[in-house]
Amino acid sequence: MFLFIAVNFDDATKNKLGGITRLLAAGATSGNFTATDNFHLTLVFIGETSEDKLPLITRVLDSVTQKPFLLSLGGLGKFGRSGGDIWWFGVKQNPALSGLNSFISEGLRERGFDIERRAYRPHITLGRQVIPGPGFESAAFEATLPLLNIWVKKISLMKSERIRGQIKYFEVYGKELE
Repeated sequence: MFLFIAVNFDDATKNKLGGITRLLAAGATSGNFTATDNFHLTLVFIGETSEDKLPLITRVLDSVTQKPFLLSLGGLGKFGRSGGDIWWFGVKQNPALSGLNSFISEGLRERGFDIERRAYRPHITLGRQVIPGPGFESAAFEATLPLLNIWVKKISLMKSERIRGQIKYFEVYGKELE
């Protein structure tokens, strides 16, 4: 099972992100753009994991005591890659989010999971292998983007599956923040 822990978005937020992605795609010559249903914010990437390890992960999630918090999304960025860049929508710095990432990562490491130790850089992937078209101005495009505020009230253990050539994400377990 290919697993990660995420903040999932409501349909209204997914639709707004989908609109941003469609505008980015219209300004690109090519790219692999995120499907609206797949928008999420990864908290912790776990990777390929056997099903018998699920109880270890859910115990870590059950130990989270974080209260719901407001998260601001906005801005545009990219990670440079050969063959096209990964373009993303930003996540404003948030101590509750960073603390949640640290707490879950450390809890999983203590239970034997190989969780990466590089700095957490929260973002929402809009597209991979994106090659902007001629005349595309990222600064001008970014200036048109909204700031989105969402309440984080739940975190989810997600699995990724390829179905008929498309990546789909499914919630395996959810933890309400209270």
